[in-house]
Amino acid sequence: MHVCPVTTSLSVEMGTKVVLYCPCIPLTRVLITTWQIRFRNKPSCKIAHNRETNQTIKTSCVDRRITWASRPDQSPHLQIYATAITHDGYFRCQMAAYHGNFRRGYHLQVLGKERLGTPESPGSTLLIILYAKLSLLVVILVIVGFAFSQRINGCSFKAFGPRQHHPRHDTFEKDSATDFPHILCNGKLQHHLQDIENQGAAQDVSSKKLQ
Repeated sequence: MHVCPVTTSLSVEMGTKVVLYCPCIPLTRVLITTWQIRFRNKPSCKIAHNRETNQTIKTSCVDRRITWASRPDQSPHLQIYATAITHDGYFRCQMAAYHGNFRRGYHLQVLGKERLGTPESPGSTLLIILYAKLSLLVVILVIVGFAFSQRINGCSFKAFGPRQHHPRHDTFEKDSATDFPHILCNGKLQHHLQDIENQGAAQDVSSKKLQ
């Protein structure tokens, strides 16, 4: 009596040859052998062989790397002679015999360098390093650009205090600047305020002469 597992999980390296076996049933009792393949990221396909007519039927199976391991009338097993990441999926052999149907399935996972995102993947590590370097370069460029623009404009912030109060005279000392902050660029605003004061002083002198 032959005993075969129903479903098997199988992990293989990319590019290796894999043979998937059908249930252990004597071929003399088998009528039709069917391989149903459900890929993870591709459309499903089906390969069937009718033993009585010795006819093979393929449905949507265009990958030439997936073939019979031998002549289907002699061996119902399936072969993938060069596994790829696209072969990830579920493979099931179903055999219709005189005394019932028998199935055996495989959850196939293909491992290789094309799988990124794993800690041991060199490609993933390289992408992380490049991203970090690029981010650092962007930050440096922003800082240098800001400092350079500030140096060209020659701008600096200066807050002028409020008018000074003298308790003895109960008056406020007139300040040439207003009570809110200004931006001094190369001293231009300061000179402009000085000109305004000079003009105000000249007007006071003219008014006194007229009086």
